Formats: sequence, C-alpha cells, structure tokens
Amino acid sequence: MNTIDTVCRRLRDIGIFLLGVAAVTLTIHYIYDYAYSPTRQAERLGMRFATESFEKALAERSKK
Repeated sequence: MNTIDTVCRRLRDIGIFLLGVAAVTLTIHYIYDYAYSPTRQAERLGMRFATESFEKALAERSKK
C-alpha cells in the first residue's frame, strides 16, 4: 500500500508540474502571437491606414 501511495503522489506532482509548464507555454505563445504575428501586424497596418484616411477625410470636410 505504501508503494502505491508513493507512486500516486509522484504522478500527481508530475501532473501538476506539466500543467504549470503548459500554462507558461500557452502564455508565451499568446504574447508572441499578439505582438509578432504577421496576421496581427497586417491587421494593425490596415487599421492604421483606415484611421489615417478617415482623419484626412474629416479634416478636408471641416475645411469646406
């Protein structure tokens, strides 16, 4: 019985450790994807161009 308890405790500790590693890995992946993803950069660039063109249109409209 003592051996089974020891094995179960070790398996539990390994499982907790692996959950921690998975959480850290997912966090790093999320941060990388948010900051450096080419898709995300393209979205930001498109939004910037849309905002600039909207601001220019508003400025021209207010001059009239």
